[in-house]
Amino acid sequence: MSHVVSPLAFSRALPSARHLRGRWCVFRTAVPRSRRVVSRSPLAPSRSVPDPIPDSRNRPRVIRLASRARARVRLAVRADGAHEGIVEDPLVHSSSLVSSRLAPGRAAGDKAPGGTARGAAALTDAEIHGSSLVATRLAPGAAAEPAPSRRKAPSSFATRAKPGAKGARPLLYVSPTCPHAHKAWLAALESGDDLFDVRFEDLAAKSANLQDAFMDGTFEAEPLTAKVPVLKHEGRTMVESLLVAAYVARAFESQIDYASAAEQYAGALFASQFNALTPLYMQALKAKSQPELENKIDAMRAQLRQCERALAIAQAHCADAGGAAGPFACGARYTLAEVTTSTMIPRLALVLGHYRGFRLHKEIEDMGLTRIAAWVDACVERPAFKTSVSRAATATGKDYGSALIDFSGKFVSWTGKA
Repeated sequence: MSHVVSPLAFSRALPSARHLRGRWCVFRTAVPRSRRVVSRSPLAPSRSVPDPIPDSRNRPRVIRLASRARARVRLAVRADGAHEGIVEDPLVHSSSLVSSRLAPGRAAGDKAPGGTARGAAALTDAEIHGSSLVATRLAPGAAAEPAPSRRKAPSSFATRAKPGAKGARPLLYVSPTCPHAHKAWLAALESGDDLFDVRFEDLAAKSANLQDAFMDGTFEAEPLTAKVPVLKHEGRTMVESLLVAAYVARAFESQIDYASAAEQYAGALFASQFNALTPLYMQALKAKSQPELENKIDAMRAQLRQCERALAIAQAHCADAGGAAGPFACGARYTLAEVTTSTMIPRLALVLGHYRGFRLHKEIEDMGLTRIAAWVDACVERPAFKTSVSRAATATGKDYGSALIDFSGKFVSWTGKA
């Protein structure tokens, strides 16, 4: 153990140092190296320096001080500048490598590969460090192992393409209760249920993502009121329900797309007449008196009769073009004509029935609209239509009819019934 003391403290300690006589001790002091007195040490050769203090029997004997010379240390650097190890002088190696077969004191007995003895001087730095530093893996001959990286690999979420981007799944924003968004959603379900990433939006609290997406695709001037549906596909953004539904049918080669010019004309003819019921539906909900309500209901009855005639013309066109007979606008084929119109069926039947006492099926039957009756039944039995109704109920936490009624209540200010 070494203690560092000042010269003054050392001189005061001398009178009481008599009991240390004959013991192996080392005091390291601030006395200059040239004036130290060194005694024998088991780790370093002994050397004597004349004692500057005159010997006297009346003064206590000064214990000889042993001080190991400080080993000079230099860093070994490889050609590439990396730290290769620590090179020390033989004084350090004689103590730190005493138990090693390469220690300078024992290396004289080792033989070189050629059969000649090798002394301490013949040892290379690489051999010495290879034994003394092998545990720390700093030996020049040992292959340096790369330190483990602390940087985590990027997650699949961070590396995968975002929905709506190029090469990613199309992203479709809809509302479970909006009849217009329902058209685009129904087109997506008919084109492939697993192809789209569908996001349900609360129209009373629209998300920032919907606001941003709508701003990317709309032609409206600010201030903007985001609407659904919004479709993002291959980095492009599309709005307007009829346009989005037609895009989905064509882009994904869906069976709902029109197969011929005759089908396209027939489907568009019927859709234009049936969609004319939508503004009449809204006007009936917003009616503020009984006469106003009756006026709107009569207009709806007239429009339903017109839909019956348009459906008959559409089916005749498709039959003349070689199409098979069926309940839909294009005969046996369910097409965009139904996708863009049938979403109003539950609104006309359930919402108007609740708020205005309008019974759609009874009205159709009373007016003898047989083609419309068959068309309505065929549309609501489509698997994709049933799927959309079921998922909308799950999204709202209500049965579908109650969800529609609650959503439409904001348009009703007068609660009288016909």
